[in-house]
Amino acid sequence: MVRLVGLSTTLATNALVEDRGGRVGLVLIGMDETNLAALHFSRVRHVPGKIDISGRESQPLDIAAATAAIRELIERERAEALAVAGISSIRNPIHELAVRKLAQSVGDLPVVCGHELSQQLGAVDRANTAAHNARLLPLIRRLIDSVHAVLLERLPNAPLYIVKGDGTLMDHRRALERPIETVASGPAASAVGARTLTASESDMLVLDVGGTTSDAAMLHEGRPILRATGAEVGGRHLAFPALALSTEGLGGDSRIAVRLNHRRGKPALLALGPERAIPLCFLATQYPPVHEQLKQFLETPDKIGYHHQPGDFLVLIARHAGLPLRSNQARMLDILESEGPMHLSWLAHRADVMDSKLLGWEELVRAGLVGLAGLTPTDLWHARGDLRLWNAAAAETALTLYAQRYASGREALISDVFSLMTERLAQLVLRKALDEPERPREEDWDDAAFARRAVAETRRGGRWVQLRPRLQAPLVGLGAPAALLLPEVARVLDAELRLPEHGAVANAVGAASARIEIAASVLVKDSGVGCFTVHTPHEQAEFDNLDAAKDHARKRLREILEEMAMRAGAGRFTLDLREEDHFIQGPAHLGGTTFLRCDLVGRAIGLPKA
Repeated sequence: MVRLVGLSTTLATNALVEDRGGRVGLVLIGMDETNLAALHFSRVRHVPGKIDISGRESQPLDIAAATAAIRELIERERAEALAVAGISSIRNPIHELAVRKLAQSVGDLPVVCGHELSQQLGAVDRANTAAHNARLLPLIRRLIDSVHAVLLERLPNAPLYIVKGDGTLMDHRRALERPIETVASGPAASAVGARTLTASESDMLVLDVGGTTSDAAMLHEGRPILRATGAEVGGRHLAFPALALSTEGLGGDSRIAVRLNHRRGKPALLALGPERAIPLCFLATQYPPVHEQLKQFLETPDKIGYHHQPGDFLVLIARHAGLPLRSNQARMLDILESEGPMHLSWLAHRADVMDSKLLGWEELVRAGLVGLAGLTPTDLWHARGDLRLWNAAAAETALTLYAQRYASGREALISDVFSLMTERLAQLVLRKALDEPERPREEDWDDAAFARRAVAETRRGGRWVQLRPRLQAPLVGLGAPAALLLPEVARVLDAELRLPEHGAVANAVGAASARIEIAASVLVKDSGVGCFTVHTPHEQAEFDNLDAAKDHARKRLREILEEMAMRAGAGRFTLDLREEDHFIQGPAHLGGTTFLRCDLVGRAIGLPKA
């Protein structure tokens, strides 16, 4: 019996990178025009009103201006969702809540408030986070509706949970409200899967080798280490915690290119990634004529063309009527649709153009209408006999063609490709290990440069000195290529390597085994002589007695955690509450230490309802 369905998704991450989503109107309260440069959105309205850092209203909210701004965004800008962000809303959200209430009275649109998504300081980051969350709402709705349609047919009683970017779960209804929290969902699920598959709650460094990219993350005592300053995606800083991830554009489907060198006597240049290619062994399995075209190049290699790689085949993925096409692009799509995958040089000839660049094929690859095939590490594994999934003969033919360009020959080409992969993966792991949060940092230190030097010296040695890194925690390898690539990486890094039996599906294991964990905080501050203010994510309250303020703060923190845990879909859960007092040291004749603030932080931990 299926108790629940866990889903990890790259939807939010990809949408942010590709700049996709719904039309969002952003209402800024108490911010000035200088903030616009740091925002990623054009449908913006400024409304007067301000909350100071202590949470007091220093300027009333201009209700008339707020109403007008909302109407303009809905009627003139055709916004599909609204985001609201104000100065110091984490100290007192009264203005954001008032604008949301106004918006709900004006139109039937979803409204996202910045204080609900983040309790971090930084109004601009909260504004961007709220707006991106609002922009993702229609996308996550379509995804979850599609998944539900399948579940209704096959598993009508199984609840659906979504993996968050910190490796924990939330109920799908919560995800519909907060899709931004699914950023880094996929890698986070893999990290949790590593914990489950190794049955370990100890420290570990996880390397997930995929088709296009390889991701490195760390777990401390079984918990994924998060980026304390907030998630970073596509150059955008988001004000909520997510997996601290390091990524390299390198995987089993990375495109291998051998570029001829114009300089006399110089060897050909080898390039690997970061772009992905469809492995030729796979393409030839789906379309056998691809292998025949490759074999013809063995007899007439000059027909490949100087600017092309021997494996540069294009294959039609989809036809999109909404994309404007130039005549050469339309002709190329017609040929691919009627005749199947074709090498770029032949395609240029069939389309009657002098150079394949005139086809505009690169634009169609970026748009996802056409796929580019080529020699990949997956092909080399087939040619070498390490894998037997697809057409190994086609992989061998392609390797022969590439080796003809590579002066050192077939075996050297294979060796150099995997040597390059080992070095880059070892550097990725070492950079991640050096990213340990507690490690002190020097201003002039460069982790990437050190990683390159250390890995190079470990592999090749030095005359006077040799650097030999040693990982203090096990290296856990995930993904289908891990067993083929990581033993050498572990040797270079002097690491204990663990390859879980089902590491290829660690992402799915993590999605099914993740826990629900909710964090929240409440602040008690000395706001003046005999006055103490309690700041929660939803309101503030004032007391004339510190003990009474702390009691209220503890009570509210419990209530907030319990409510959030239930909304996230937790069944039974436990609460972990901690508090820390902060004092300032004053003169002894004035009483010595003076109370400054008390930070109360809590965590609800439990399993999802089945």
